[in-house]
Amino acid sequence: MENHTTRNRQTEHINKILFDIADAVNTTEDLNELYNSIHHTLSSAFDVTNFFIAIVDREERTLYFPYHVDTVDDDFSPLDDFDTESSLTGLVVTEKKPILLREEDLKRRRNKDGIWGPSPLIWMGCPLVIRDEVIGVIAVQSYTDADIYDENDLQLLTAVCHQIAMAIDRKRFLDKLQESEKRLNSLVKNSSDSLVIVKANGDRTYINPAIESITGFTIQELESMPFNAVIHPDDLTKVIKAWKKAIEHPDKPVTLEYRHIHKTRGWAHSEVVMQSFFEEPSISGVIASVRDISERKEREKEMLTNEKLSSLGILAGGIAHDFNNILAGIMGNISLAQMFLDKEHRSYELLSKAERATSRAEELAYQLLTFSRGGEPVKSLISINNLIRESTSLTLRGTNIKASVEIPETIYAIEADEGQINQVFNNLIINASQAMPDGGTLKISAKNEAALQSSSNKNPYVRMTITDEGCGIPDSSLKKIFDPYYSTKPGGNGLGLASVYSIINKHGGRIEVQSEVNKGTTFHILLPSLGLVYESVVEKQMQDQPLDQRVGKILVMDDEEMILEIARSMLTELGYEVTTCNNSEEAVRLYQDSMDNGEIFKAAIMDLTIPGGTGGKEAAKQILTIHPDAYLIVSSGYSNDPIMSKFHEYGFCGTLAKPYNLNDIANALNQIEHLLDNRSATIPDA
Repeated sequence: MENHTTRNRQTEHINKILFDIADAVNTTEDLNELYNSIHHTLSSAFDVTNFFIAIVDREERTLYFPYHVDTVDDDFSPLDDFDTESSLTGLVVTEKKPILLREEDLKRRRNKDGIWGPSPLIWMGCPLVIRDEVIGVIAVQSYTDADIYDENDLQLLTAVCHQIAMAIDRKRFLDKLQESEKRLNSLVKNSSDSLVIVKANGDRTYINPAIESITGFTIQELESMPFNAVIHPDDLTKVIKAWKKAIEHPDKPVTLEYRHIHKTRGWAHSEVVMQSFFEEPSISGVIASVRDISERKEREKEMLTNEKLSSLGILAGGIAHDFNNILAGIMGNISLAQMFLDKEHRSYELLSKAERATSRAEELAYQLLTFSRGGEPVKSLISINNLIRESTSLTLRGTNIKASVEIPETIYAIEADEGQINQVFNNLIINASQAMPDGGTLKISAKNEAALQSSSNKNPYVRMTITDEGCGIPDSSLKKIFDPYYSTKPGGNGLGLASVYSIINKHGGRIEVQSEVNKGTTFHILLPSLGLVYESVVEKQMQDQPLDQRVGKILVMDDEEMILEIARSMLTELGYEVTTCNNSEEAVRLYQDSMDNGEIFKAAIMDLTIPGGTGGKEAAKQILTIHPDAYLIVSSGYSNDPIMSKFHEYGFCGTLAKPYNLNDIANALNQIEHLLDNRSATIPDA
């Protein structure tokens, strides 16, 4: 009877322990708190003064001790590569059964180094088993009382260990689930994509904060807005169809692009992926993942624009090239005709006007080339004074804008691409006049400035300032005005100021802008100068001087017969003997023949582009192979081709942009004559 009563009490005790542990799973906050609760609960059954819970990591074959209380041992660091020989805990894991080791057993193991850490007088451990796998060990030990535990204690520990194992496993699962939910909530909350849950009736039951950056509205504002007020009217039907399709096919996500209202930007573009989760009770709706693709749409639009511009550019470049070839014939004949007339002849001034008109046509062709390629600048000596005054006069002619130009005679000259810098001023002056539709004054000034400290160029700079009295530019637009395709003008393509910025940058300069709404805008342009005053009168006197007669043989290669005839006539007038050809193969052969005959060409003028064949670049390479000291001049109607600006890199000694007149071809050959003179001076007498 007494034994029966004892067993009943023991059963009740075990049940009480099991109940407390099961309850702890639901009431404790985390695993550490559960471990502490288990420790406290077992203290009612036997001594737990020295107590630990070990957890097994089988992948790393390591024992961890997340919970431990001990009066002697303070080292509960992880135990790597545990085994039955050196670790009591490892013995329990390996044997998968409860173990009670008394003093004699422990002495034998200690003598064989079979105990890790301080040696107790008695040790009791039980495996925590889930699905036939040991996940950990619960152990107690005593350093002072060798008889503190007996078989009854081991049975009680064994009886509760399975429940403890399930409790720990469940708690670990719940903790991982909770941590996973926290991470998921954090990802959802902080995602740049918006997540929206939409019920069958269209109500939105969840919206994450990302929707605010996508739409510009707060979540509260969006919740009060009807669905059809958010979606673009033209896209509403396809969005509703996609939503219905997602409901009908819950196993297939539905993707589409649509436009929606943005609080400050008007209509914006987004991409949405929708999938039905009506069978999930916690969701019971369609989850829509919304991503802002406005920037992508802008890039696609920009790429499309670039493709169109590229096609137009190729067309424009071809037209400009052919146009320049025609102009070369006109300009060449005009300059030849002027040679045979006195300046007092009444036809001379008419020819001069025709030549100026041809130059204007050349500028138009140059603008086409700049639009076509935006190449590197082909630099020459330029008078800022002359350039600004001519550009201002031409651009403002016929407008109600008054120009005030203040440029001192001491302004320094610059070395720049005249066509490109002229395009800069034309664009800025046109913009200024459009900003003053009712008229006003456009002030243009220039002054010399010291070298910029931030620049590697140590020469002084020229600062040019253009100020209008127009409507001004708001701050929100001021930072974007140099961006490609950004325009505040109806119908504007946004390329004007972008090309201005590009040109100034390629010249090693800087452009700055200041503006005030309803008061006007000021542009400052800084360009590196030569530090010398441009003497236009001296240049004119040099141009008016009769051209010296020259001697020697010149080779001209061009695919246009008219160009060859004009070049022959002008070079003959200068005193040269001229040989012409229309392809690179013949040019190389003629040059080889001149070497074989001992009458090497003094120079060769090579057309850069030969339709259907190799041009001047390839011909120059072959000629320089057979005669490295050849003097070659590259000529092209594509005046902004990179080879024209970096001609030295391709073996050329000079350039001759089409169309050219007698002075142009004479100046190009003057450079060759100077090179020849310098070379002769450096060769010692025999």
